[in-house]
Amino acid sequence: MKWGKKGEEMETVKIIMAGILFLAGCSLVILALAKKNLFWTIVQEGTEKNTTLNGRHRKTLTPEGWFGGLRWVGIYPFWQVYEYPFEWTTVEEKEGLPVVVKKGPEILDCMFMKRRTYGFEMTGAETNDNMRTTSVVIILAKITDSRLALFENHKWFQMMLDIVVSMTREFYALHSFDELKGMAIEEDVAPLHSFVKKRGEERLKGIGVEITTLEIKTIDPSNRGVQDALEAEGIAEAQAKAKKATARGEAEAEKIKAQGSADALKTIADVMKDPTAMRREELKAATKIGEGGGTIVVDSNTGIIGTVLAALKGEGK
Repeated sequence: MKWGKKGEEMETVKIIMAGILFLAGCSLVILALAKKNLFWTIVQEGTEKNTTLNGRHRKTLTPEGWFGGLRWVGIYPFWQVYEYPFEWTTVEEKEGLPVVVKKGPEILDCMFMKRRTYGFEMTGAETNDNMRTTSVVIILAKITDSRLALFENHKWFQMMLDIVVSMTREFYALHSFDELKGMAIEEDVAPLHSFVKKRGEERLKGIGVEITTLEIKTIDPSNRGVQDALEAEGIAEAQAKAKKATARGEAEAEKIKAQGSADALKTIADVMKDPTAMRREELKAATKIGEGGGTIVVDSNTGIIGTVLAALKGEGK
């Protein structure tokens, strides 16, 4: 009985181990199939995948599933994960300047539901002071409905771009070049974003897209000659401001100098009114005149004045 019971325990252990190995093997097979979108798929956080049945949209899959987004697709080849080519433009820094860069095409099997950075260059847009411009604009956008974007509108990115570019041209037409330039320099994103949101939100919603931020990164005149003239004007303004600042400084210095002379003259007058203090104050008066740097003309027969003038002459040597 003892050996029989032990044999039964061994058989139980073997069955459990076989079950574990079977499940592990199945898991490995499922993961391998999921990576190829066969029968199963893995939906990453921040994305969605869409499945088709005989070429038509069947279901949208979200990351909420088993084991970190593992989702059942269906019997291949009837049910498949939808794949599509995607081209887009974004903005990158090159040598310190924002440049629009084209990306793709890439074959994708998911839609990115989190905010991503896109961008475009717009040429020939006119401001309300008749300035034709070239500008780089950054778009921060996210997909709100992947089924709409892929199956109802297909080329959702180009449609979004067409809407935003059209709205941006209208916005430029309402503002002067200097106002738009100020928005770019100060990175003020509110005016353009509010304008596009108000006028284009429903159209964007219809293609399953939401714009979260629009920023004018750079804006310049389309005509190089005009741009050079504006730059020259800016330099001239800076030089004029520098000259004004210098003139103000010189005027202030002259004012201080004149004030020094006036103070010295007052001191001499006070000394002349009080003869007993004449000798005590004459050197002080002469010193103040010397500090003021001015020339005071008075009656040369007065003894104190002669002393002061002598002191001034001594300072000038």
